[in-house]
Amino acid sequence: MSHGAVRGQTEIYKLTLLEFTAGILLSFAVEEMITQAHQATAEYGKQGAWETIALVGGFSLFALLSAYLA
Repeated sequence: MSHGAVRGQTEIYKLTLLEFTAGILLSFAVEEMITQAHQATAEYGKQGAWETIALVGGFSLFALLSAYLA
């Protein structure tokens, strides 16, 4: 269905639609991870430094890989 909607469109239109979709999916993923992190913090008491480092490190690794592979 979506292939038919973008077939014959310009390359800039296709890339813009792809970036918009990726942004929405990324925001949903980040929102879900932060919600789970807050729930885990409330469940276990205080938040340790390792959890924060792992979250920031994961996003940094993702950004580096995205830039390297692009």
